[in-house]
Amino acid sequence: MQPYPSHLVNHLKLADGAAVTIRPIRPDDAAIEQAFVRKLSDESRYFRFMDSLRELSPRMLSHAR
Repeated sequence: MQPYPSHLVNHLKLADGAAVTIRPIRPDDAAIEQAFVRKLSDESRYFRFMDSLRELSPRMLSHAR
C-alpha cells in the first residue's frame, strides 16, 4: 500500500463559519464508505457504479483506499 497522501488534506472554513476537512479516504473509512453507499438511492448507485449493487464488495472497498 502506498503512503497516505497527507499533502492532499485541506482544512477549509465554510461561509457559515463551520470548519471542514477534505481528505483522501483511509483504510479505516471502510465502514463509513459502506454505510454511505447503502444509503444512496437505487438510481444514484446505478449512476455511480453502473450496476444495481446494494453494497460494496471487500475488493471494491480496498480499491477505494
